[in-house]
Amino acid sequence: MSSILLISSNPVHQRMAGPGIRYWEMAAHLAEKHDVTLLVPGETDLSSSKFQILRTTRKALKRCLGRADVVITQGYKFPLDPVFLSPKPLVVDLYDPLPIEILEHRRDASLPEAALSLAYCLARTQMLLYRGDFFICSHERQRDFWLGMLVSAGRVRPELYRKDPTLKSLIQLVPYGLPSEKPVHTRQVLKGVQKGIADADKVVLWGGGLWKWFDPCMVIKAIHEISRDRHDIKLVFMGAPQGPGEKESRPSPSVAQSTEEALRISKELGLYDKQVFFTPWIPYQERQNYLLEADMGISTHFESLESRFAFRTRILDYLWCELPVIATKGDFWSDFIEREGLGIVLDPKAFHQLKAAILEMADCPEKVRYYRDNLRRVAGNFSWPAVLQPLEAFCSNSRSDAGAFRFSFPEGRHTFNTSRKMARLIGFYLRTTSAIVRYNGYQRVLNVMKNV
Repeated sequence: MSSILLISSNPVHQRMAGPGIRYWEMAAHLAEKHDVTLLVPGETDLSSSKFQILRTTRKALKRCLGRADVVITQGYKFPLDPVFLSPKPLVVDLYDPLPIEILEHRRDASLPEAALSLAYCLARTQMLLYRGDFFICSHERQRDFWLGMLVSAGRVRPELYRKDPTLKSLIQLVPYGLPSEKPVHTRQVLKGVQKGIADADKVVLWGGGLWKWFDPCMVIKAIHEISRDRHDIKLVFMGAPQGPGEKESRPSPSVAQSTEEALRISKELGLYDKQVFFTPWIPYQERQNYLLEADMGISTHFESLESRFAFRTRILDYLWCELPVIATKGDFWSDFIEREGLGIVLDPKAFHQLKAAILEMADCPEKVRYYRDNLRRVAGNFSWPAVLQPLEAFCSNSRSDAGAFRFSFPEGRHTFNTSRKMARLIGFYLRTTSAIVRYNGYQRVLNVMKNV
């Protein structure tokens, strides 16, 4: 048994988003064989009998690092130096390619602000690539991307390659998972309960957040077109942040921006609370009630670099609840859905394809049965115990094989070379401080010009 420290970069509470769910589930499953502590930013309303959950502070971080055998983290939202200088084996979780995602997050920001965000993200990511002992990501596209980054960081050395040409000792796939147990419907939440949704209606469910790289407005417009001829197809957005109580569920202003646009379009078209419904973030333990009452799950995005490398975590909920999927092309899941026969895949911005797909799902029960059979067949491959196997293997062997996973460093047993690490850390703080000073200087000039 190893002592494992998980450090979440996102809040963990009842209405948590995908990254928080990932760390909650990883902690729960690793705790079946190990002593696990989960550090989270901010307060939490969750507790577990399987593992300890604590708020991340510098004091708690140092104390937990002292007794940990393995540390697992995305590497953000906490002081970097205690983890970077620690000699403990470090697993860097790269399932969410943040340097690419930050480009989308800051797409509407001023160029200096966007450049500052990207510079900081890249600098911190490079530090994690230099320091990490083992890396995990979601799918092969991501692995290719991160292998390129690891090569540029000097982590793929001839010695390592001769010993392990696959580089599986350095980076492996640990995607998002789904529960091993079948979902159970515990109470009615939509059909016959939600005003405007009848028992016999067909529900199109948007199962996650409204990030700005998604295209919910195309779905709303398709529902508007359909509603001219029939009124039994309803669209439900599950997880649209609303009101001050949802503040922690909105890690980025881009979610609020996209939600406001979707709300505006639905109201302009006269669909709001008639054909299109918005629910607040659903407690994690209750999401299956909405999924099991839906008739199809949907995920539409724009064509972008973010989409190519993304892993849409909430699509796994569709698999879990055997919900046929409508998705746009360009990401990992669209390829998987098309190959395995889990639903309908269409081109980005293909309005008429989307309308036809919704109608086919609503009116062709034999197609739906075919999709559900395939969903049932593949779901087990994504259970948390299945996807966590490479991480579990590393955690179980980390103490006895400490030299092997550090072999890719040019100086050998790098983790114990404090002077080299300190030099890297100082360089990181100098680079990021310089970028912030330059940005603040730009802001001061801008403020002066506004007052002239």
